[in-house]
Amino acid sequence: MGSSLHLSRAVGATEGVIGAQVRDTIPSMKRRPLMIALIAGISIVPATSVPAAHGPSARAKVFRVQLDADKPREQVRIEPRRCEQPYPCSRVVVRDGQRRVALTKLTQPKDGYGWDVARVRVRDLTGDGRREIIWELDTAGATVSSPTLVGVDQWDGRRASRIFTFTNVGAMAEPGYSDVVTAQVKIVAGTTALPEIETTESLHGRDDPNCCPSARRKRRHRWDGRHISPLPETKRIEDEPTT
Repeated sequence: MGSSLHLSRAVGATEGVIGAQVRDTIPSMKRRPLMIALIAGISIVPATSVPAAHGPSARAKVFRVQLDADKPREQVRIEPRRCEQPYPCSRVVVRDGQRRVALTKLTQPKDGYGWDVARVRVRDLTGDGRREIIWELDTAGATVSSPTLVGVDQWDGRRASRIFTFTNVGAMAEPGYSDVVTAQVKIVAGTTALPEIETTESLHGRDDPNCCPSARRKRRHRWDGRHISPLPETKRIEDEPTT
């Protein structure tokens, strides 16, 4: 599936200890990070029992994490599905007891192309001690300019609340540029105790190919009590180096 499952820290362990050892990442459920995660107390299903293959016969990738106030851990699942196109698609689903809620859709609303889950992470972005789900979607069978979508959801035991969305679709370019083609995110340390999301968008001139923008726009976003919102003072335009 090409996805990585990311966990911010183990229950009962400090950010520094687990962050230094695992770096918030369990890439492709490989053996060494899996052993570290188990020692740290994270409960996940190893990749050997949850195949990553796409297609209607593929099984979901599953990991367990504490998302709400009750004691049992919830399941966060990446579920493959058959779509009406040549490429398989997938979605992110939370299972909490008997409750099952899809956080992402399988297809895009306008053209019907499928979504494929590229990455899922969990991290406390709001400072309340509970972790949010950060997911990234690519267009199934994507090219460089295909739609991408990033979201952050909070889970309260009954429903999910979307507190952040970021996409390259319909993004406005800066003056002097014609298009935004790609959009990426990463989680970074903030100027306060809260982590921040840094977004990067490619800025293309009229004659720039999709692969090679003239510049990139970077901006940080932080929890404001209701949503993860942009910090206007952090916006910067960085020219791409020329060869």
